[in-house]
Amino acid sequence: MTIGTTDPRWDEVARVLVDYSTGVKKNDNVLLIMREAETVVAARAVSKLCIDRGAHVQTLFYSTVFQRDLLTRGSNDQIRQIPQVWKFAMEWADVCIDLRGARNLNEFSGIAPEKVSLLRKAEGVISALRTTRTRWTLLRIPNESFAQQAGKSTEEIESFF
Repeated sequence: MTIGTTDPRWDEVARVLVDYSTGVKKNDNVLLIMREAETVVAARAVSKLCIDRGAHVQTLFYSTVFQRDLLTRGSNDQIRQIPQVWKFAMEWADVCIDLRGARNLNEFSGIAPEKVSLLRKAEGVISALRTTRTRWTLLRIPNESFAQQAGKSTEEIESFF
């Protein structure tokens, strides 16, 4: 999948997220979160529509591979650190549209549950800001991992979605 091409069905998904789910309007500050690379086509459709609506869009990218690096290499102090850039972004945003992929549902395999708990607690501060300060929506983007879980082909799961 390339950034320059898009399935027109993503434009329809964008309309649901922007117009129905969050009601993006002129001068809204929209935080668009891409979690995993496979969300790029959907994110681009959402971003373009938000711009067309007159909103100000900022995009953040994150991946579980970065979280795994933090969990396997970082100290407990590093892991429990509240991500200040994300905190500022949530405080800035009127709207948060969070697009989530999942390349490997077992990315945290072999990591001590106590470390994962520290990370989730820090992330919880950001989640609380999202739910109390923004009009928000979260969407899981269909991909190979979800298709495998469903016992379907990637094309079948995308069409179903």
